[in-house]
Amino acid sequence: MLPSVCRPRSRIDMEGCMAGTSPAAGMSAPRIDRGAFRRNRQHKSAVNAEQAETASRTAIVLGGGAPNMALMAGALAAFSERGITFDVVSTSGAGALAGLLWLAPKGAAPADALRAVTTMSVADSIYRWFPVNYKVFNKPGPVADLWRAAVAANPFLRTDARLYETAAPYAIWSDLQAFVLAALTPSGLGAGSLGLCAPPPFAEAIIDFDRLKAIAPYFYMNAYNIDAQRIDDFSKEVITADHFRAALAFPFIYGPYTLDGTRYYEGAVVDCLDHVRQGGGVWSGAHRGS
Repeated sequence: MLPSVCRPRSRIDMEGCMAGTSPAAGMSAPRIDRGAFRRNRQHKSAVNAEQAETASRTAIVLGGGAPNMALMAGALAAFSERGITFDVVSTSGAGALAGLLWLAPKGAAPADALRAVTTMSVADSIYRWFPVNYKVFNKPGPVADLWRAAVAANPFLRTDARLYETAAPYAIWSDLQAFVLAALTPSGLGAGSLGLCAPPPFAEAIIDFDRLKAIAPYFYMNAYNIDAQRIDDFSKEVITADHFRAALAFPFIYGPYTLDGTRYYEGAVVDCLDHVRQGGGVWSGAHRGS
């Protein structure tokens, strides 16, 4: 689904266009106390109403769903090249990665960083034979982390993003190489594991979290607070790599991510936009996580 553009009336955080993701087949979303969920929304609505302003703002909503990632990245790259900006950026799930690459890429121009997401996919000729994205979903465990660090430090094993995008033979060779390295990775998966994969290990390498604090638009990223049974929205002032991993902790694939003693799952699993409608306007999450 392409990013949606809306004109909300809250100065804190707003999402007005519905987009989202559902748990994979056979998986169950976290159990929710609907009463607590409604109270959480009502609280956010009241806070946003107090801070509403008469001037409308332009917002973009980047929803969850890994299959949407390339579409979102392509649209944002076009926005970047044309100088199109927004007052508010609200993200969830895979949309958080797209938004961060757009506004706070590390060591690359926004458009280049967004185009590089093509290297996260697997060549069709390989995927038809082995339909698992082994480049994104990594084996868990401390030994596996050391293995990936050693691979990342080897300059001969790095992928040229532009060549990957333009030369199919190179892309296939690069993905075959990545397949062999992934297969050889030691795994720490066991009976006590709460998820199949390690938390996304690449955040610090591609996102400048220090730069994020200084960007012009309001930026929000949500995650589902398992302990409080509510959606928490993290603002740009507090977002770190740990907040990012909490926001991408999809159940079963990843275990709950613990942040400051609180367990989180991906917010898009429960409520991609965390919105409530009030008086014809759109008021949404104002809870600032830390």
